[in-house]
Amino acid sequence: MKRPAPNPALYYSAPDYSTGGERLMGKHAANEGFLKAYVEHSGQEHFVCYTQTEKGFQHFQKQMQQFATPRTPTSSWIEPSNLAAIREVGCLFIPSSQVDELTWPRRRIGQKAYSVCGLTHTMASQGPMQILRNIVFYPTQPWDALICTSKSVKACVEYVVQQWIAYFCQRFHVKEFTLPIRLPVIPLGVNTAQFLEGNAAQSARDEWRKQLKIGDDDVVFLFIGRLSAHAKAHPVAMYRALELAAQKSKRKFHLIQAGWFANDGIRKAFEEGARVTCPSVRCIFVDGRQQDVRKKIWYAADVFTSLSENIQETFGLTPIEAKAAGLPLVITDWDGYRETVRHEVDGFRIPTMAPAPGMSEDISLCFELGIDNYDHYLANCCQVTSVDISLCAEAYHTLAENPDLRKKMGEAGRQHAREIYDWKHVIRAYQDLWQELSALRQSNEEISPAGGTVVPHPAFDDPFAIHANYPTDTLRTDALLRLTQGYEPDDFKKIRALQMNRFGKLAPEGQCVNALKYIAKEGQASLGDVIRQVPEKDRMLLARSMLWCAKVGMLSIGDHNS
Repeated sequence: MKRPAPNPALYYSAPDYSTGGERLMGKHAANEGFLKAYVEHSGQEHFVCYTQTEKGFQHFQKQMQQFATPRTPTSSWIEPSNLAAIREVGCLFIPSSQVDELTWPRRRIGQKAYSVCGLTHTMASQGPMQILRNIVFYPTQPWDALICTSKSVKACVEYVVQQWIAYFCQRFHVKEFTLPIRLPVIPLGVNTAQFLEGNAAQSARDEWRKQLKIGDDDVVFLFIGRLSAHAKAHPVAMYRALELAAQKSKRKFHLIQAGWFANDGIRKAFEEGARVTCPSVRCIFVDGRQQDVRKKIWYAADVFTSLSENIQETFGLTPIEAKAAGLPLVITDWDGYRETVRHEVDGFRIPTMAPAPGMSEDISLCFELGIDNYDHYLANCCQVTSVDISLCAEAYHTLAENPDLRKKMGEAGRQHAREIYDWKHVIRAYQDLWQELSALRQSNEEISPAGGTVVPHPAFDDPFAIHANYPTDTLRTDALLRLTQGYEPDDFKKIRALQMNRFGKLAPEGQCVNALKYIAKEGQASLGDVIRQVPEKDRMLLARSMLWCAKVGMLSIGDHNS
């Protein structure tokens, strides 16, 4: 009998799943695409949301209802502290690499309670790098996973992790240490069905070419993505290669750059670079944040190109989208890009060259010391990474002069996108992984279980365990509680209502008043007897609340029973 597909709790932060923001990044498009695809292809009718606030859950519900499915999906909310509810579903999926911190709370209920599964985007910034340190030292388990979107980013992750392991072993004289967390490779996906074909594609092509004043026989190259020389793709190689190709061709070249600029200074730099570096090519800039642009600009083009040489890149979603739109590609032989385009089958991969290891330690030192910020760090790296401009120019010229080759490569790419990168395949791979993690939870033992003298989280232990030497005495269950003369149980309400008393974590008002009534009726009662009047899960909170009643003068706490 086939087991039902896993249905994890989805860690949700509204900005991370939306392409509607001003600063549109690849991760936003990927996460929004994942959520829609998960609704459509997971086979689930009910979805579980783990988010910090109820308002966040309401946003999740609204977004889910926007997805067109035969049936409106239902959803439920897991509050952050409700770890037992995560145990019910068995897995927490996070659309980022932040798997580290979320392994600590799990120790409070047992590390076999559920899996934590994350996903890489950029790995160059300090945040993800610290996460790679943390997954060595933090309580990750064999049933946790950090999905790597490409073989290249997995190699990057493994390199950094192994460096941390080597340091750990040397510092603590450990001979062997195995990283428990799994690092499977699963690419990002696209919804290939949303891309136009036939008459619809031709109509979009005619519409955009007319709007942009592009002739039917002109050749259009398209770049889609953030327009940032230092943090996405420096355009100089693309501009120079297009100029060389245009000079060899009798056809008119256009370059559409669909994206967004972080500021006017960057816009002016791109415009100047294009004017000086590729004067023979008409350069057009359109706002890639606009939905109509993102949906239809593909069809104005004959060739897609993206010459990424930036270390913040890990996969590259736009090449997959270009393939789904039926375009041939000219991209760099760089990180995950090289895994998505088959050279001379659905496009051309252009060689890149970077400094050898050991030649750029000054760049990392300045970043480590804060002399350079993240943008400067990326800029320093991209400025010493080169792209083979002559080979790129040849690829541009070849495709410009051969419409049959463009069509052949475009169709090969479209088919490849459908067979490998469509979200229905990627979602299935995620579900297979989650099923495997579930099996590992059943068959493996915990590494470093909490219990005894080992607390769940050393930095977040019970505050009155950490500061146990501060008070004169501590509250015990055999302590005797008496209502202070002059006070009635219902006085609790007005004392709690004072502005200075409204903060703090106490038991519900009704439980506290009932406890005080019980004490008044008995004359005096042990704390143990008082808290046994409520369900076990509420007893510690009520015990602390009785101490608060003593704090404000309503109760006196006498000698405990001998």
